[in-house]
Amino acid sequence: MINVPSLEAMLDKLEWNWVGDFRNAPRFPWYEDGVYVGMEKTWGNLTFVSMNNAGHFVQKDQILYS
Repeated sequence: MINVPSLEAMLDKLEWNWVGDFRNAPRFPWYEDGVYVGMEKTWGNLTFVSMNNAGHFVQKDQILYS
């Protein structure tokens, strides 16, 4: 699995004009067929998505945990 807090901390340190806006952007829950599957947040041209029960190979991990 991916360490999401560490990845978010790395994104917060990007040398990007809008990193502060991205840091403060709201997170939105992501649902598929009424089931919570993760969250997403977007600012400008950067979108961060976190999917439950998934690592580097989302499709494979989702089959394993289904």
